Amino acid sequence: MNKLVKAVFGLAVTVGASALSALAATPAQAVTGLQTVVVTGPITSNFTQAVTAPCPPGTRAVGGGAVIGGSDRIKINAAVPTAGGFTVLGVEPTGGASEDWFIVVHARCAPLASLPGLEYRTATTALDSASRHKATAFCPTGKQLIGFGGSIDSNNIGQDRLVLTTLRPDPNLTNVVVDSAEGENGFSGNWRAGATAVCVNPVPGLRIVTNESSEGSTSPRHTQVACPAGTAVHAAGFDLGSASGQAFVSTSILDTDLNSNPNIQGAEITAREDTTGYTGTWRAPGYAICAA
Repeated sequence: MNKLVKAVFGLAVTVGASALSALAATPAQAVTGLQTVVVTGPITSNFTQAVTAPCPPGTRAVGGGAVIGGSDRIKINAAVPTAGGFTVLGVEPTGGASEDWFIVVHARCAPLASLPGLEYRTATTALDSASRHKATAFCPTGKQLIGFGGSIDSNNIGQDRLVLTTLRPDPNLTNVVVDSAEGENGFSGNWRAGATAVCVNPVPGLRIVTNESSEGSTSPRHTQVACPAGTAVHAAGFDLGSASGQAFVSTSILDTDLNSNPNIQGAEITAREDTTGYTGTWRAPGYAICAA
């Protein structure tokens, strides 16, 4: 894992101006030239903050993630790959956060030449005041899901009352499901969810790996997903399940040296209950797309 991201996990980092760095090349893989670009957003007391990690010229984003630093009350309400990079939206809870906070965003980028048939497919739900919105973005027939993302769109109103609860790739690598919900206090305005599928021609050895935290009634829940040894991670997702609407994700990262092992890549997910807590038991499954 990038040293800066590791420091954020311990909340023992001092951040200055935004930083941009590319990590070392990953082991041999079907998608050659993979690299990770990391950007640290400014320390802020703003209610929301969006940060983009841009991919270098000639490359495209297939996945990415983020970790929130400075506060454990900030939720990730958007995590979206585009041709230009990976963008994450962080949102304070209702009533705000007393601490200043920041976002460390990383984009998983690959040369366009390594991504034959690349398409970004998007889908959005209706814009209305339903309590839950679920969007599914499909890859065209004959193509595979190599990366994905999702977002909540409320015209920048009421994001504190909405939660991105699920970024779940289909086991057959045909689509991605994005689920979202109002928090327990509800939201009277109109909003919608959006899903993004990053699709390519079939990639040898492309697979989904999943794991989940233990089940319990305490917060936070932390999940590690390990790709098979010698394979590279491309994208990561999560699902808050029974705690939907009363828990949120504050960390969803791609880790290129899981547990400080340079031979194992994967993903790490941290989810937390909201400020009023959740009385039931819950778990936080995590997903990673990996390939040799």
